[in-house]
Amino acid sequence: IAAIEEVASNCKVIRLEAMNDTNKFPYFRAGQYITLSTRVGSSYVTRPYSISSSPREALNGMMEVTVQKAGYFSSYLLEEAQVNDRIIVGEPTGDFCYDNIRDKNHIVAIAGGSGVTPFISMMKAIKEGSEDFTLTLIYGARSQKDLLINPSEYVHPNINVVVVLQNEEVEGY
Repeated sequence: IAAIEEVASNCKVIRLEAMNDTNKFPYFRAGQYITLSTRVGSSYVTRPYSISSSPREALNGMMEVTVQKAGYFSSYLLEEAQVNDRIIVGEPTGDFCYDNIRDKNHIVAIAGGSGVTPFISMMKAIKEGSEDFTLTLIYGARSQKDLLINPSEYVHPNINVVVVLQNEEVEGY
């Protein structure tokens, strides 16, 4: 674990640094997930997490997952895990990614809470040029303090983010 950053209430970004022969993570497609494994107390635990970094970041030796407190392992990651702890990262997998043969060029997505994490990866990939499609994301959260993204970070001609707040009326949302 290279860094842990709080991004919202009960939610943190865990930045992982590759420590293998190449100091790189395997290439993945934006929208895929990895499994994280480590010992928690006397148990060896493995859980899947959507990747919230871009494929290019992984090739540069860094990968991020955004973790929301929702259970045993996520509680460990948020409350006990420390920078420099070692954790085993499984290979990227999953089909929740853009496919230009299967999908239209304009994707409309709806996400709430931590369900936004694969779309964070997709928006980063669109911005860096490793994905070429248009994404309209309708993202819901209870309040501004619960937002896992700042829409101003994803300004791009092929990205449109609409944020809906459940418990607040805030201009621009």
